[in-house]
Amino acid sequence: MRSEHRRTIVDTRTKSNEISAENFNIKAAREVLRSIELGDETRERVLQLQEEKCRVMDWLRDQRTKINRGEKIELYEENSDCFAVEYRDDAFFAHDGEQEFTLTLGEMLTDASWGINYDLDTDSVPIDIAKEYILSRARKTLRELLNKQLVLIELDVNKDEGQQKSFQSVHKRQTEGKELIARDKGFVAEEMTLNLMKKLIIDHGLPIDIEEADVYDDVVNKIDYVITRKGYDRGIEVDANDDSSVDQVGIQFTLMFRKASMLGKRDVVSKALKKGITGELRDVKDLALVNVHPAYIKRAVNKWKKSRGPGGPDSHLEKAAKVDLVQKMLQGLFSEKEIDEIVSNIFDVDRRSIKIRKTYLSGRVS
Repeated sequence: MRSEHRRTIVDTRTKSNEISAENFNIKAAREVLRSIELGDETRERVLQLQEEKCRVMDWLRDQRTKINRGEKIELYEENSDCFAVEYRDDAFFAHDGEQEFTLTLGEMLTDASWGINYDLDTDSVPIDIAKEYILSRARKTLRELLNKQLVLIELDVNKDEGQQKSFQSVHKRQTEGKELIARDKGFVAEEMTLNLMKKLIIDHGLPIDIEEADVYDDVVNKIDYVITRKGYDRGIEVDANDDSSVDQVGIQFTLMFRKASMLGKRDVVSKALKKGITGELRDVKDLALVNVHPAYIKRAVNKWKKSRGPGGPDSHLEKAAKVDLVQKMLQGLFSEKEIDEIVSNIFDVDRRSIKIRKTYLSGRVS
């Protein structure tokens, strides 16, 4: 069942910078769906979402053509509120008609999470950057459509009562259509953390890959992201029993920070690990529970809401929160010495000199 409905819908976690149109073949999707015991209404709704993916692909192709011609890019979603972006003196600048903001590439590629749109000046913005921007927008839309498909299918076929309740909650959020920043603070914090890590990768060369898990992996496998170590020399000698010898870990993120709640959360994640990771993340063998103090999130969100400028709320996280998240996310993938070096290189600080709000029991789960 899992592999069948996974073949039906594109997996937007692909490592390459291309998205294959073959993954969106409606005829092939229809044939696969016939092999799954779905209700007629569910099957038709899943196919309608597949057709929407095809329209996203058409948009992506059209925008690439416009970029090659030096023409104005049109966003897939209708939205008149955009920051105008130009590139000069080896830097990006965003304008809202009144103010000018410096903009990083990482911010440009992640700010869609917060409803921030950019109108790129194709005369000054490099072609490869413009193409990377529209690809990031396409991936975000495709992932949202993928998650809608997965929820519809799981609501029809999943017999686990607890998982059914979780998928019903997700379906309710999807149909409400609230902007992310207006949702529960846990979802906001999860996206802030994901975007922070992406920006550190893009703008500062953080030596990892991070993949956002889909709704199935979140509900069933208790995984929010998968982090893979890359391009960082371990040195000649590595202790085989050292926790830093793993190269990939699944992350379950939470704002829980007190002992009782964290022990309960750890037990849930531990049970998922012992049961075995299923689906496309079945090769993930290590899970970690990562938390951050909610006070950091609240302060950053409140600061950003006053301007809603480029960078999103995670750009307003204080340095202590960023260091805390980075060291927790990298734990097990890198040695303590390597994490010291990474934090020092990115934040120009000794992480042990920063006072960080304490949370209980974050780390590897067994």
